[in-house]
Amino acid sequence: MPIIALTATADGITRRDVLEKLALHNPATFISSFNRANINYAVEPKKRSFESLINFLKKHNDESGIIYCLSRAGTETLAAELKIRGFEALAYHAGLDREIRSRNQELFIRDEVKIIVATIAFGMGIDKSNVRFVVHMDLPKNIESYYQETGRAGRDGVDSEALLFYSHDDVGKMKRFVEIKGNVEQTALNQKKVEQMGIYGELRSCRRKFLLNYFDEAAGDRCHNCDVCLADQHRVDMTELGQKVLSAITRLEERFGAGYVMDFLLGSNNARIQENHKAMKTFGIGKGVPKSTWNTIIKELLDQGYLQRSEGFYQLLKLTFRSAALLRGDDKLMVVSINDKIEVHEGQLEYELPLFRELKELRRRLASIDNVPPYIILSDASLLELATYLPLEVQDFNKITGFGEVKVKKYAEPFGEVINQYCKERGINTKIQLLAPKVIKKERPIRDTDTKQHSLALLRKGHSIEQIGGLRKMTTSTIAGHLAFYVQNGQLNINELLNSSRIKVIREAILSAPGNALTPAKQLLGDNYSFHEIALVKAAIEYSRNEFVTTA
Repeated sequence: MPIIALTATADGITRRDVLEKLALHNPATFISSFNRANINYAVEPKKRSFESLINFLKKHNDESGIIYCLSRAGTETLAAELKIRGFEALAYHAGLDREIRSRNQELFIRDEVKIIVATIAFGMGIDKSNVRFVVHMDLPKNIESYYQETGRAGRDGVDSEALLFYSHDDVGKMKRFVEIKGNVEQTALNQKKVEQMGIYGELRSCRRKFLLNYFDEAAGDRCHNCDVCLADQHRVDMTELGQKVLSAITRLEERFGAGYVMDFLLGSNNARIQENHKAMKTFGIGKGVPKSTWNTIIKELLDQGYLQRSEGFYQLLKLTFRSAALLRGDDKLMVVSINDKIEVHEGQLEYELPLFRELKELRRRLASIDNVPPYIILSDASLLELATYLPLEVQDFNKITGFGEVKVKKYAEPFGEVINQYCKERGINTKIQLLAPKVIKKERPIRDTDTKQHSLALLRKGHSIEQIGGLRKMTTSTIAGHLAFYVQNGQLNINELLNSSRIKVIREAILSAPGNALTPAKQLLGDNYSFHEIALVKAAIEYSRNEFVTTA
């Protein structure tokens, strides 16, 4: 009997556990990339988080976003405070009356309310493509939850933001929160995952790299789209201070946490400092250096692998195999100093913000007439292209993302009228000639496999997908999944699998569906088209959206 096991977000340990629990032997596994390149990841101190949030929201005026809080009461309090400050915000949590929850969700989906302040009860199954930001006011319990929740932003591919307000105190609170009475093993696992969130919150290196590595996916050292990578950086040699920290931890026999070590370095008179420690030569060797600097040095040592924290509730600082090299001076501790300057990437055209707002308003009116959410009409990505390249002729609209034949016929005229009027009033010319073909690079699936290669070899021998399934005693969908791997990587042409007329119709449906999702596309196409055909065409679109060619 065929078995399929699915999970939205799982690390390597969880994936192996699924295989073990289901007793699956050598199954075909499919792992798509975890990289959401359009999401900017940032962390800010939790101190004065409300005012920081207000400043953040002002930068996202008239954009949709989700703010996550840990408690139900917290969502209602924050939503009320945001309303007082002039923001459209509603609360959502499992304790609200069902009708209120449904109403609030519907208002958010239709863009009639811009901000939902929610517990994690909100989000599952919500496929609103134009969520521009996700904010966490409290620490998530693990990286998996954080990744899933931030992933609700930017599903249309437009630049979006994920902001976490972090305090190390939240790590201790959350570790108590995830305790399971009577289950020591599960509690230890839960607390280990909380510690990973703490490491993420204190990172001074690329956040995207950390997230991808957590899910066993390789990544470069800089992503150019997180707060660390986007900041203007220079590295300062802090080897001497790093050596002092490691020496102190060695003298203290690795039996204390960061707070005690810092007090020891500073020669503190704190009552908790043991008398025998005050007699050591290294006691007070850090006098004259601010405690905040020592805190930064310890975080860097942890981040760069010269220190590690012990497991359990009380996190003791422990040396690693790399510590000796730094103590000897063979390694240098180079610390990143970050200021507020942000890199400006050249070659990006600016869009007309007033026009973008007019187009959003037109989209809202059209959505109201059709009784659908606005993003069903056109995604934010499409509106941004319209406001950038200013197509003035109907035939130019098919160059814009999301405009297939159906949408050109239905929407080119009303949107064209707004653009023409805007350009006429300001004496602006079209920039459609500058819209060069864009290759949208997607991360490849995790790896090639023998079973995929076998399916491809049979296809090369002239067998159809259905015939390959029969020969290999696998479902058609499984074989299509093997071949979609090669289509997405550009190693197999979609025209070898489907005829051009079917490709054309399926492509139109996918581009018209919210988030280019398979199920809405299938609903548009009906029973004459299969899921595996849609999946293959989507793989081709992902390989090269603008270089995709079919013959009529």
